[in-house]
Amino acid sequence: MSHHKIKYVLVILLAICLNSYSQIYKAGSSFSTYIDVNPDTLINYKVPAYSNETYYLDITSDLQNDLKITARCVIGMSGHNWGISITSLNPNAYFRLGRIDSAYQSSGGFWMTDKVAKQLFYDDTINSSNANWDSTTLHLTLDAGINPNHISFNDWANTNNEYIGIKYQNTTDTIYGWIRLDCLSNGCYVKDYSFGAAPSSVKDIELPITRIHPNPTSDKIYIERTNNNPMEINLYNVLGKQVSLTVKTESQKTEIDVTGLNPGIYFVKIGTGQGTLTKKIIIQH
Repeated sequence: MSHHKIKYVLVILLAICLNSYSQIYKAGSSFSTYIDVNPDTLINYKVPAYSNETYYLDITSDLQNDLKITARCVIGMSGHNWGISITSLNPNAYFRLGRIDSAYQSSGGFWMTDKVAKQLFYDDTINSSNANWDSTTLHLTLDAGINPNHISFNDWANTNNEYIGIKYQNTTDTIYGWIRLDCLSNGCYVKDYSFGAAPSSVKDIELPITRIHPNPTSDKIYIERTNNNPMEINLYNVLGKQVSLTVKTESQKTEIDVTGLNPGIYFVKIGTGQGTLTKKIIIQH
């Protein structure tokens, strides 16, 4: 192969790589969907003993749980198991994998292996090129014993404001996000989470929009403003896909019909010559 052809192939490969990671997702950034867990929710595995407490997350807004964070405490005759884990309930939902820990179970003749979630800090890149992803169960803390063997790790113990990277990927779409946690010796606070389309490179500005109502809605939304300059309105789902025809209007009150959309979270993006404004709406039927 000639030097020119080799150079051309390398340029194409570089372009593909740059395109794959051209959109950087950072832990702590507010993506198209942001949920503030208020008050912060503690899942606790030591009071009472022999208990499970679970926090569920729906990241596709289809009213089906995609992830769960569980605090578990089980003590029996043959051993014990307590700690905090995060589990995928959807084969398309993934977590950022940190490492794998293991211990040999001599009486059974096998290795106990457990996966540990990657700890991300504020402004860490979620979708870095070397990221490993897993769609099973990952642990934050674990203390487990099957006589006579034992495995224990406390990667997330006594930490605060640390993030789990999440990814949802099907045949057509990929979205990223994060979950922020404060972990104690006996449990974990779920503080907030965000996922979906990354923040736009165009800064939103204040536009003369007085109201977008009703919200939640079941059939229509109305956009009211104080002038009649040309305006363009689009609706997007949490994956960042446009779900309505573009509405161009100069009216001071605009009606948008949403009866054909599934229940869930959507975003109204309003653009004028002055800039853009994005607002979240909830559709309930």
